[in-house]
Amino acid sequence: VTNFDFIQVLLRYNEIYPGNPNQTDYDLKINQTLEFIWEHLYDSDLGGFYDNTNVNGTNTDTIKTAKEQFVATSTLVKLFNITANKTYYRLAEETMAFVNTYLWDYIQGGYLHIVDKDGTLHSTYENWKFTSTQQYGVIAACNLDDVKSNLLLPPIMSISINTTDLD
Repeated sequence: VTNFDFIQVLLRYNEIYPGNPNQTDYDLKINQTLEFIWEHLYDSDLGGFYDNTNVNGTNTDTIKTAKEQFVATSTLVKLFNITANKTYYRLAEETMAFVNTYLWDYIQGGYLHIVDKDGTLHSTYENWKFTSTQQYGVIAACNLDDVKSNLLLPPIMSISINTTDLD
């Protein structure tokens, strides 16, 4: 479970139970978690989010997994849908662009599991792919695509699937 999963759970709880007695506390936790993510887990140089860090953010890991990027994208889309803050949408687009640049397997297709800070494949899992990663990728792409048609700003990337190539 990631910080972004935690945010999604709290957002969903507030959605299902509007006006619940914990809503103010949950909103505060969401904002504190987002602040921590921006300060310690977001890579403002290359893009994408690091997978983890210690409790005070002083020892950030240097790896980025595709699954974490997809969960981040879906969470950012949900935050955009709730707040209409286009910064969330822009970050969702940028995160998917990072994944498609550094984690897409242009030879075999599908998303690779993990890259290092500089975007090179991580040596331990250099050619690994997981079913769950592909599933999270489809979900994130669909979530992002759902909001594109309602926006007045141009998308950073566009995804299309050639259904004739599908089994």
